[in-house]
Amino acid sequence: AAYEEAEAHDPTDHLFASNVCACQLELCKLEWEPAKKVEHAALALVAAARCVGLNPSWAKGFLRKASAEAELLAAVETFEKRKAERKEPLDYDDKPWPEPPAALMPSVQAASHASVEASCRAGLVLERGNAALRLRLQLLRDAGHVGAEKEEEDRTLADADAAAPLKAEGNAAFSAKRYADAAEKYTAALSQNPFDHIFYSNRSACYAGLEEAEQCASALRDSETCLRLMPSFAKGHSRRSVALYGLGRYVEAEAAAQAGLLSHNDERVSALSERLERDAAQHQA
Repeated sequence: AAYEEAEAHDPTDHLFASNVCACQLELCKLEWEPAKKVEHAALALVAAARCVGLNPSWAKGFLRKASAEAELLAAVETFEKRKAERKEPLDYDDKPWPEPPAALMPSVQAASHASVEASCRAGLVLERGNAALRLRLQLLRDAGHVGAEKEEEDRTLADADAAAPLKAEGNAAFSAKRYADAAEKYTAALSQNPFDHIFYSNRSACYAGLEEAEQCASALRDSETCLRLMPSFAKGHSRRSVALYGLGRYVEAEAAAQAGLLSHNDERVSALSERLERDAAQHQA
């Protein structure tokens, strides 16, 4: 409220709009009611748009806008899911399902992953090394929202030197079996260089180590990206096999291990192939 009051006194200061956005994002994270989450995220996006309009040469403004729009898209997805399930909040009893304010619907309806990406790229033009913008862009890549046509542009952004220490931190966390922490570090490394197949391979191992179905799906996705970047990488086939095994897709897992053996005589792939053969025999027995 204080920042909104300050902005009312001086609507030309982009920092006030930026701070209003940040506050609305925090309120969105704290809110449990789906319609209210959408409202806070939409208000954050409106404030971020004001910020960018007032100072289009400030990279942080584009970060605010990208973050707010991504949060809005997530809030809308949750809202629609809850509405479809008709799980009414207890406080509402038989009252109609609450909807976001009509005045904010244009912002809600216009939100898109493409717009989030555009904000990230606009900010990176202004501040190439902005880690938060790079991370936001990598999250879009991971979710499949960045098309192959952007590969050439992304290669110009790649920074192997900045990625190296993040990989080292990921390796240390992985060695300590802190797989979730390691995955975060490898994601940060990928945000600096999304074309290093080793990062995808390592993160795949992290997700597989968490031994959850959803994470195994992420492990499979990363292993396949790894192999797309480096088809002859035997460990990539091993990662793919482990992920498929975790998903209960045993025949495909064995085929992936065999593909790894054909590409390179890797002891880990050989051991995995033998394990899969034993398991397959047990399932058939």
